[in-house]
Amino acid sequence: MLRAGTLDDSSMRMRRLGFLPEITCTSPSYLKQYGRPESIDELADHFMVGFVSSRTGDIMPLEFQRDGKIEMRKISARVMTDNLDTAVDLALHGLVLIQAPHYRFELLLASG
Repeated sequence: MLRAGTLDDSSMRMRRLGFLPEITCTSPSYLKQYGRPESIDELADHFMVGFVSSRTGDIMPLEFQRDGKIEMRKISARVMTDNLDTAVDLALHGLVLIQAPHYRFELLLASG
């Protein structure tokens, strides 16, 4: 089994295969309507997709690294999904901010 993230079940073995960097993004139309947050502290007035963890069933917070520390932010979620393609479509249509693997957006940009 391959899994991204941490392993809670201590009876299983885990080996890191790589690092999957994520980015926070949205569409230009979203930024035009709500403005561009200049820091994670300015996210309170924004909306994210409520990405539901397949492991816990909870909405995953946005995760940022600042000054070498991980900071989590839960902001208002307009919609919830457990599907990355749906989350990307919602962001592309200007409805929400999302965090997703960087490679996902490189593929989107390459396809035009």
